[in-house]
Amino acid sequence: MKIRIGIIENNRSLCVELAKRLDEDRRFEVCFILYDTRDAVRYIFETAPDVLMITYEMPGANAHVR
Repeated sequence: MKIRIGIIENNRSLCVELAKRLDEDRRFEVCFILYDTRDAVRYIFETAPDVLMITYEMPGANAHVR
């Protein structure tokens, strides 16, 4: 079974490179890539990734993790 990964990162070139490297490894499947947080919650619930890779600071994101 592949580990399903969701990527949320506003740096598009980093996303492309990261997804490319993950796709080369058969253990992983990138289930979504988002460049902002606007649709993040919906994608997380719809795709149920095993792992989320999220940028620490993203313009426009005003939610706080506690």
